[in-house]
Amino acid sequence: MIIDKFKVISETSEGFYYAYEVDSAGHLIKLFWADAIGRRNFELYGDAMSFDATFDTNKYNMIFARFTSVDKHDKCVTFACCLLSQENVAHYTWAFDHLVKAMGRNPVVVITDQCPAMKIAVPASFSSANGLIASKHRLCMWHIMEKFPVKLGNRLVKETDFMEKMKKYIWSSNIEIEEFERGWEAVIKEFKLEDNKWLKDMYDIRASWIPAFFRDEPMFGLLRTTSRSESENSFFGQFHKQGDSLCEFWLRYQSAMDRQRNETNRLNHESNSSLPSAVSRWFIENDAADLFILAIFYKVQEEIIASCLDMQIKRMSEERDGVTYMEIRDVKVPDKIFKVSIGVTKFPQTLVLNRWTKLADSGTSSMSLAVSNSFSKMEEVSLKLTNIWFDFRQAVNKAGMELDKLDQVHSTVMQLSSELDKNCSNLTKKDHMAAMIGEQPSGDITILAPNICKNKGNYFKRLISEREKAVTKAKKRVRKCKECGATTHDSRTCDKKKKKTRIEESGA
Repeated sequence: MIIDKFKVISETSEGFYYAYEVDSAGHLIKLFWADAIGRRNFELYGDAMSFDATFDTNKYNMIFARFTSVDKHDKCVTFACCLLSQENVAHYTWAFDHLVKAMGRNPVVVITDQCPAMKIAVPASFSSANGLIASKHRLCMWHIMEKFPVKLGNRLVKETDFMEKMKKYIWSSNIEIEEFERGWEAVIKEFKLEDNKWLKDMYDIRASWIPAFFRDEPMFGLLRTTSRSESENSFFGQFHKQGDSLCEFWLRYQSAMDRQRNETNRLNHESNSSLPSAVSRWFIENDAADLFILAIFYKVQEEIIASCLDMQIKRMSEERDGVTYMEIRDVKVPDKIFKVSIGVTKFPQTLVLNRWTKLADSGTSSMSLAVSNSFSKMEEVSLKLTNIWFDFRQAVNKAGMELDKLDQVHSTVMQLSSELDKNCSNLTKKDHMAAMIGEQPSGDITILAPNICKNKGNYFKRLISEREKAVTKAKKRVRKCKECGATTHDSRTCDKKKKKTRIEESGA
C-alpha cells in the first residue's frame, strides 16, 4: 500500500514528511506528504500559496489537494499534497496543521475560493497561536467576479456600463484603499444598489479580495486567483486516471512531479548558460540580465523600455555624488508623482526579491535537501533499469522480423547473462522489486484501503455550477432537421418528409 512506500522513503530520506489518519474500522481517511524538494521550494517560494480542493484522481474519490505557488520562472511549483476523504473543517485543519509542521512556518498569504470550511480552517491553522506570524487569507477574485451576473442579473452586468465602472476600482492595485471605497460607493449609488445584500457582504469582506488592500505586500499582486491551482488540476489530469488505486496514483504522481521538476531544471540551465540581448545602453539592464532569471528579466526589460516612453519629467535636481534626482509622472498612473535617481547602474539589493534571481536556490537550508546515500542509490538503480529496458526494446525493434538479426540479439543477451552469472549471486524477484521501489517495511499491515467518498470535487474535475452548465449548453451546436429546420427531431423522423414521400409514392 502507499503507506508502506512512504515508510520506506521516510527511513531513507530525512527530508520526507508524511502523516495519515484512519477511521475506527482502519480505513485510510487522511494522507499528507511533502518531500525534500517540496520543502525546499516552500522555503524559497512560500510567500504566497494557492490551495484548491476540487479535484480527485483515484477510484476512492478522495480529494487530491495541492499546496501550489509560482517559482522563479513564473511556473507552477508544488510544495506538498494531501488526500482527503471529506471537505470539512476538520479535514482541512488537519492538512493545514501538518503543512505548518512540515515547513516550520506559515505562508505569508493563502489564496482559496469562498469555501465555508476553508474560511474557518485557514485562520485556525495559520494563526499566531503557534508562535509564528499569522497568514493572510485572500479569496479568489475570479470566483467572486463570476458571481456578479448570477447575483445581480445579466441585464445590469452585460447591458449597462456597471461592470466597466466597477472593475476600474476592483482590479486596480495602483489606488489607495480610500479611493477604492469612494469609487465603490459612487458606483453603487449611481445604479441604486444600496440595498443589495450580496454586494453588502462582498464590501464587508473587501479586505480579503480587493487588490488595494494588498498593494504593499510582495507577490500579492501576482497571485489574485486560484488559477495556479486550476492549472495544476489540468497538469495532473494528464497523468492520473479516475480508476487508479492509491499505489497506481503514487506512481503517476511521481511521473508528474518528475516532469515538473525536469522543466525547472531545463529553465535553470537556459538562464545560467545564456545571456539575453540588451535593447538599451543602460548599465542597469545589463545588471538585470546578470541578476534575474530569463522570464523575469524580459519583464524587467519591458519596464525599462516603458520608462523611455511613458515617463514625463516634472522636476530635476542638481547632480550630487554622480546621482541626479528627478520627479517624474507615469502616464499610466496620472495621479502619482515618483521620485527617482539617475546615475544608478545596479539594482539595490534591498529592492530585489531573492525568489526571482538566478541564485535563489543558494539561500536554502541544507537540512531540507538531506537525502541519504541509500535512497539516492535506489533512485539511480531505478533510472538505470528503465534505460536498460528501453535500449533493449530499441535493439529488438531494429532487428525487426529478420531471424538472423534476432538470433544475434539473443546470442548477445545469453552471452552477457553467462558472464554476469560468474560474478554475482542469485537474485530473487523480491530482490529485483526492492531495487526498483525499496524494501518493504516489516510488521503487520493494519491500514485498510479507503472507502469510496462523496465530495463536490468528484468525477475527475471541479464542481460545475448550474450557470456554467447552461452557458456550455448554449454554446453547443443545435441539431436541426435538414428537411424542415426544426430542432425537435431529425430528417429520419420528420413528418414533412414522410408526407412528401407518401405523395411521391401515390403519384408514381
